[in-house]
Amino acid sequence: MMLTKGMITGRSDRLGLPAPQGISGHGSGISAVRDSLDRIKRMIETTDHALAEYVQVQKMESLAPFVRGIAHDLKSALLIISLNADQLVKRFGREYPEVNTRAESISRVAHDIGGLVDRLNSLGGETPEELLPRDFSIEVRRAYESVKGILPESGAVKPHFNTHARPLTVLLGAGDAWQIVSNLVMNAVEAMPDGGDLLIGTYLRVVDERYCREHGNARTGLFAVLGVSDHGHGMDAETVTRIFDPLFSTKAPKAGVKRGWGLATLYALVSNRGGWIDVSSRPGEGSTFEVFLPVVGRE
Repeated sequence: MMLTKGMITGRSDRLGLPAPQGISGHGSGISAVRDSLDRIKRMIETTDHALAEYVQVQKMESLAPFVRGIAHDLKSALLIISLNADQLVKRFGREYPEVNTRAESISRVAHDIGGLVDRLNSLGGETPEELLPRDFSIEVRRAYESVKGILPESGAVKPHFNTHARPLTVLLGAGDAWQIVSNLVMNAVEAMPDGGDLLIGTYLRVVDERYCREHGNARTGLFAVLGVSDHGHGMDAETVTRIFDPLFSTKAPKAGVKRGWGLATLYALVSNRGGWIDVSSRPGEGSTFEVFLPVVGRE
């Protein structure tokens, strides 16, 4: 089908775009059409990205009441179990030493379940711990130093660490930075079975309205950002939309290994601190996770 000047002009009018001045000569008309189509393509991609992030937010919020109910019931059950274990030790511990051994086993199980309750509480939007102003760069560095042991001893994974020159003050609870860094670093290492560069750094970002239009969870302001990039196998677009879903995992199941909670709890934690996580990835090109947290005070 031959493309005519009338067809081009009519399409431009319907889309609200400037009509090309002609299709002959230096090709200015064709260039105008290409520019217009490029703009439309960017608009569609931006809308899809923002919609996907909005759906993720709604998904997590709809899950919150259900998760809080489960966490409450588990907490009550743990309290009853602990009280009964203590009573057994007091009544029979001296006469029957094996009771103490059994009570210790019960305590260990209760402790493990307590960790699950904490994760459920974070998914449910509860933040019982006190949030204090902390330098994000310092917290990230301390967390990174504590998790460097998970890097392969072969040296195949080459870490590159850098932090912002000035303080990046954000509100965090004790252990927040460790949970963020350990999750992202561990996932990055597992994504590079053959090794590669691991980039970790903090920086300051001014988020404007243009960025917010492209990211459904974002808002304007000054933000401290942690970036973690790997050169691993990467993910396709469908996987990226699901990585924060509870119990979803791209890893093969292994006996005795819990999967699918890490990024979901991380998403909830960052959201509860007023931030969000931006993910970019392509198959064969690695992945980049950016954690945004609002800066407090005067920077």
